[in-house]
Parts: sequence; C-alpha cells; structure tokens
Amino acid sequence: MTETAKKAAQNVYLSIQQKSFHNLLKRELVLNFGYSDRVKVADLLVDRMIELMQQYHPDRSRLGPHQLVWVGVSKDDPPAYGKTIADTQQQQMVLDLWTDGEIDQLAEGQVTPTDLLPDRVA
Repeated sequence: MTETAKKAAQNVYLSIQQKSFHNLLKRELVLNFGYSDRVKVADLLVDRMIELMQQYHPDRSRLGPHQLVWVGVSKDDPPAYGKTIADTQQQQMVLDLWTDGEIDQLAEGQVTPTDLLPDRVA
C-alpha cells in the first residue's frame, strides 16, 4: 500500500476507529471528573474498567443452559478482623443450577429435587 493510500485510509477510517467504548469512558473522565490534564491516567483507568467489566460481566453466549454467573470471595484472600467485603478480592465464577446428570435423574423419576438438595448445597 502506498503512503498516499495509507493516508487516505486513515482519513476515512479514523473517525470510525475513534467510536469506541474506551473513548466514551475516557471522554466521561476528562469532561466530567477532572481528568483533562491527566489523559494518560484516564486511559489507564479506562483500560482497567474495561478489564473488570469483561471479567465480571462475561458474554452470555458462553453460558450454558441452567448456568449463572456468581461473584464470590476469592479463596486467595482470607478473612480478617474488620475486613469488609468491599476490601476483599472477589472472583467471578459460573455455577450450574442443574447439571445434565441431575436433570436426567429427575426426568427418569429416580430422585426428587429434595433428594438432590444436600449434594447441591455442598
């Protein structure tokens, strides 16, 4: 691609490239939260916010039937006196409401939901 063609492509696609969730959040920080003189910090904050959003709000298409996303306390962050949940590392996990085996057992009449409850709670 020639230099002229590259510049033409940049002129055409630059505005489209700038229409992003990242830039929307950065604009919010710069205009409404006083980050106008700290644009690089705003960029880093936005990157972290997007990373957290992807971690705690996964794509629903990856969830199977009878599954849900739950945010729990990380096993690597033990409790401590006076430590609140806000100060505790949290972790997203996918929980099965019903496994395929449990549904098969229920459908065949082998067990009742009450029979499965102790194992499900454990």
